[in-house]
Amino acid sequence: MSDILTPNFGESVTSATVAAWHKNAGDPVAKGDTLVTLETDKVSTDLEADESGVLEILVPEGAEAPIGAVLGRISPLTEVPPHRPPYHWKRGRNPLPVPPHL
Repeated sequence: MSDILTPNFGESVTSATVAAWHKNAGDPVAKGDTLVTLETDKVSTDLEADESGVLEILVPEGAEAPIGAVLGRISPLTEVPPHRPPYHWKRGRNPLPVPPHL
């Protein structure tokens, strides 16, 4: 599991606003994917995933987070988020199980 932290932007910056999440909670992410855009009064920056997994969002868009705060987490792909449906449905066919990495 990997935490997504508000980075230190410099001495005079004490917090950042979550401007936009580029993925939804529960989405699979790959290392290097852009996850979130943060804004301060001096800078706007994108944070990328440092590993592959499933995104958990802890701080919503529009909220302000102090430097070092955990904005979200990336869990291993082997952990299926609880809100994911257990089956894919196809018209006229029986349901097919979803592999745990989807």
